[in-house]
Formats: sequence, C-alpha cells, structure tokens
Amino acid sequence: MEQHEIETLRDKVPCAAVLEREGWTVDVKESTTRAVKYRRGAGEIIIVIHNGRGWFDPLSDAKGDVFTLAGHLAGIAFPAAVEAVRSLVGYVPATPSWNCPKRTGIPLSITDRWRRRRPPTIGSRAWRYLADERAIPVSILQAAIAQGLLREGPSGSIWTAHVDQTRQLIGWEERGPQWRGFSTGGSKQLFRLGNEAPSEGFFVEPR
Repeated sequence: MEQHEIETLRDKVPCAAVLEREGWTVDVKESTTRAVKYRRGAGEIIIVIHNGRGWFDPLSDAKGDVFTLAGHLAGIAFPAAVEAVRSLVGYVPATPSWNCPKRTGIPLSITDRWRRRRPPTIGSRAWRYLADERAIPVSILQAAIAQGLLREGPSGSIWTAHVDQTRQLIGWEERGPQWRGFSTGGSKQLFRLGNEAPSEGFFVEPR
C-alpha cells in the first residue's frame, strides 16, 4: 500500500472506531474533550488524544496512531492492522454525552492553577505514588517539595514543575497511577532540582 493511502486511512478512521468495535466504552466521568478515557474489563484503559488521532495506555508505554492501536488490541502485525482499519472506513463512533458544566469567566493562569494545589504530604496518595510505585528517595522528594516543585493533582497524581531560566513556572508534567499528561497552556523545560550551576547533573525522562 502506498504511503498516501496510509495517510488517507489515518484521516478517515478515528481511534474511537477501533475501540468501539473491540467492545471498549467511554468513561464519561473521567474524560474530557481533549482526553477521552476508554475502559474494557478490569484494569484495561486506553486514553484517546489529538482529536481522536492518537492514543496511549497509561499503564504501559504503548501509544501511537489508529494502526498501532488496532495492532495493539488484536496482537497483529502492521499489514493486518491496516486491513482492520480499512474495514472501519465510514463507521461513525458514538459521541460521548459530556455532562460537565460549561466554564464561564476568565480562565485561571498557569500560576494561579498551580497555587491552588497543595504540596505532597507524607502518606498522601501522591506521596505514595512517588515513594512506593516510582521508588523516588524521600530525600529527593523533600528537596523538591522544599523548592516548591511538586503539587498534588487529582486522583493521587503528581504535578512536577517546569520552570524557565529565571525560575518562573511555565508548566508542569502530570503523572499518576492511571494518568499522564501536561498542563494545558503550559510550556516544557527540563525538570530542575538543586543549584543553578551544579558541578554534575542528570535528567530523567518520566514514563
């Protein structure tokens, strides 16, 4: 199949069509218009992003487009995944019924949204996620909290600050047991912890 045919199929078939055919349903309470959470059975989660053109599994490193989704769900190679997607051309998935009230007024700034969240406390869900599941040493957690770089997000998730060269907040990573994302309207930099000009340094790519 030619590359332009692949691109045409990718544009015609959203990830939701593949998921619905495989028996997945939308978790409306935990979805937004930008990140739609699908569930099937106990512990199976797929989050659809990029206006239905991308997806990721928050419980693993699996992610991609509609073709990788078809292959991931059925355990098939790319050629078979292409044919599976082709069979869904013209299929219109159900539109979720969003019950969230429409927001009014001026949206909060990055800084205001950050300030409304509290730092992690010992024993909280966010603390346990970092200390137990991610095995981050307590000394590092305490240092990051002391520098104002961590906040507790929804549902036991953690927010880790991205700051610019002047140490001004510009965004944050969002990680949790069943979620990963980035602050809406934010910008990315390397996560900074410690002195401005350390003799040695490292960075860790969050999973």
